[in-house]
This record gives sequence, C-alpha cells and structure tokens, in this order.
Amino acid sequence: MDRTGALAVRQRQQVEQSRTALLEEISRTQDEHGAVLAQHGEILTLLRSGNEPAR
Repeated sequence: MDRTGALAVRQRQQVEQSRTALLEEISRTQDEHGAVLAQHGEILTLLRSGNEPAR
C-alpha cells in the first residue's frame, strides 16, 4: 500500500474512533437526562399529591 493509501486508512480509523466516542458520550448524556427527568417527575407527583384538597 502506498503512503497516501496508508494515510487515508489511518484517517478513517481516527474518524471512526471519534464517532464512537461521541456516540458513547451522547448515550451517557441521554441516560443522565432521563434519570433527572424521572426524578423531577417523582418530585412533581409528590408535590401534587400533597396539594390535593381534603375530602
């Protein structure tokens, strides 16, 4: 393989590694946001249940 071809292969590998790292970070961020939203939903449920009128 000539030098240009080897460089192209290396660049593709670097792009794929960067892409994989970004996808992993996006997945972690989505998981964190999902957990925060679930926690906020639980808090809102508790607050709403405490504000119900007495019967």
